[in-house]
Amino acid sequence: MIKTNKTALDAVYEKVEIVFASRIQQSLRLTRIDFAALRTWSETWEPINKREPPNGGWDWLYKRNYFYKKYSTRLRFEVAIWNDNELCGLSLGRITRDDSNNSIHYAEGSPRLGHPLTGHILNIILLTGIEYAKLLGKKRVRLVDPVENLIKVYEKRYKFECIKKKGLLGSSYCEKEVLK
Repeated sequence: MIKTNKTALDAVYEKVEIVFASRIQQSLRLTRIDFAALRTWSETWEPINKREPPNGGWDWLYKRNYFYKKYSTRLRFEVAIWNDNELCGLSLGRITRDDSNNSIHYAEGSPRLGHPLTGHILNIILLTGIEYAKLLGKKRVRLVDPVENLIKVYEKRYKFECIKKKGLLGSSYCEKEVLK
């Protein structure tokens, strides 16, 4: 198992960029959710975003800062998805300390209709999450508290198993084993 560090995630970004750029014939760049991503989110997404949690509409500055305070770099999963200088997607999650999961907690595509990567954001996030889990020796990738109307998509198209938890402490999730 490879220890997590900044270069491991960078290697995954590069791999996914190559796979998707050739597949979709679009410019693609993956980065961490840095200040440039947060500034772009604030200036371009916030003014037009009509979504509300849990269906997107996340306060990405708050979410990113929370994850940065709570989880060390080696326990975070994050990706900002760019087409040239347009921010098209964001995702945040965490890595378990044991060998079990890469858990994706938040994911959202740009609210701008017809952005250049429309229809590809979820695929890019999932491939990035799966490749990172593989690189780190994790057994599964997990989607925490999935959007209810996407559960059938996760199950049928992406072959996730979805588990609905009950009670105050339980979170629903969809998970998929990572093939080595």
